[in-house]
Amino acid sequence: MTMKPPENSQGRPRLALHLGIVLALKFALLALLWYLLVLPYRVEIDAPAMGERLTQAAPQSNLKEQAYDRSDRR
Repeated sequence: MTMKPPENSQGRPRLALHLGIVLALKFALLALLWYLLVLPYRVEIDAPAMGERLTQAAPQSNLKEQAYDRSDRR
């Protein structure tokens, strides 16, 4: 025996409305947090200096490879 919802049930439209309200509130909260916490701390980037930094050679490591870094046992 399966239970059927009443014929005049408004469950799905109310659920969709509730989910829409919750999502709108979450979006508003995220926008407010971004506006208060991220926007004031915008970082200015010097493009020529950044380009020079990216094209430099990577520094060599002084660390020796340890025996436990790779295992020859299979």
